[in-house]
Amino acid sequence: MAKLPYGGVDFSGEYNNDLPWTRLATIAEYLEAGEPLPCFLAEWLGQAITRSKQDANELLYHLGLAKKQGRAHTHSQDAWLVWGGRVYDLINTDGVSKERAIAQVLQESGNADELGEPFSRSTLQRWFDLYSTAKEDYDRICQEEVGLFEVPIIK
Repeated sequence: MAKLPYGGVDFSGEYNNDLPWTRLATIAEYLEAGEPLPCFLAEWLGQAITRSKQDANELLYHLGLAKKQGRAHTHSQDAWLVWGGRVYDLINTDGVSKERAIAQVLQESGNADELGEPFSRSTLQRWFDLYSTAKEDYDRICQEEVGLFEVPIIK
């Protein structure tokens, strides 16, 4: 199997807002030209493959080409960022307990996302968990990136 180079240090994410089929078409263009894949696209594709655990339906889901089996979610795509992030901020910035933060956000939101779709306490809890995990991953990656550029001080 050929080893294809990818990566780099460009985290601009110019493909962040592209639709999944557009991302795949862009990846195909890079591969056909024998060019290295941009870091974001390589990571997006690699994460989808890894998370799918050799399940085709899961792969399509993680690529954004199919919905999860079960009830369709009608909430806005960034509801977990908005409301999960709000709970996170109340806990980590204002020092509010988790239960109180969830209750406060439910009250602030009127139990509805940006599209006016109602959500439950358990949904808000799941959004908070998603946000917390994403924030921890982001902080860890940023710390690792900073560590790459640290220069030891020689005395």
